[in-house]
Amino acid sequence: LSLLERSSAVGDLADLCRLLGDLLRRTGRVEAAMDAYRTGLGHRAAPGTTTLGPAPATPPM
Repeated sequence: LSLLERSSAVGDLADLCRLLGDLLRRTGRVEAAMDAYRTGLGHRAAPGTTTLGPAPATPPM
């Protein structure tokens, strides 16, 4: 997770934190799940912040 934080891929970080939170919650580790969810929410995704591709081009004025 810290590697994603440093690489500015916060969209991917948010997705992974949600998956980790879901897994922890299903195994009964509710407090750890809440921490994972909070970590993902603390780094809000914005266009261009994932490794899925570049940010959309700015439309011409």
